[in-house]
Order: sequence, then C-alpha cells, then structure tokens
Amino acid sequence: MSAEAIFVSLWWLASGGFCHSAPAIAVYVVLLTLGGWLYPLATVWWPHRASASHTYQQTVAVRGRCIPALLLNHTYHLEHHLYPMVSSHHWRELAHRLDPHFRALGIRPLKLP
Repeated sequence: MSAEAIFVSLWWLASGGFCHSAPAIAVYVVLLTLGGWLYPLATVWWPHRASASHTYQQTVAVRGRCIPALLLNHTYHLEHHLYPMVSSHHWRELAHRLDPHFRALGIRPLKLP
C-alpha cells in the first residue's frame, strides 16, 4: 500500500506540473483517482449491511438502467449474494425473476436512473 500511495502521489505531482501545458492529463488523473475511490465505495461499502441478521437484508436491492450499467451490474448485489454462481451479465435478468419473491418478502428495491 505504501508503494501505491507513493506512486499515486508522484502521479498527482507530475500531472500538476503539466496542468498549464496539458490540462487533459490533470483531468485524466483526477478522474482516474475519483474512479478508483468511488467504484469500491459504490460496489462494496454502500450495498452491504453487516448488521442485518437475515440474508435478504444483508445487501441492498437496486434497480435501474444507467447506474447499474456504469457499475457493471454490481448494483444487483442482493441477487449476487443469493446466487453467487450466476455471472454478472445475467444479474439483471435474475433480478426480474426474483422481484415477485422480493415483493412477497417485503423487500423494496431502490430505484435509480
């Protein structure tokens, strides 16, 4: 982790040096860093509920088109936990099949764009 922290710090310093002559490099570094920080938050920290006692409550059920596509379908996290052998490109279909069961259990998926 120390090596990675040093590398990222050097990368930020180098991009700052090119900020006036090549601003696209600085924009790229900012976007790359934000993506590196936000993607794990959106796919690991946010969907999990460690304090929940039942399997159905340990992750968030999320529905939508744009946000799930941006996060490579990791918003279908409840489905992933219930059926870990199903490939990620089938999670959306699995979610549609499970929705009637979720409604019967009182699970209300979070609606995103």
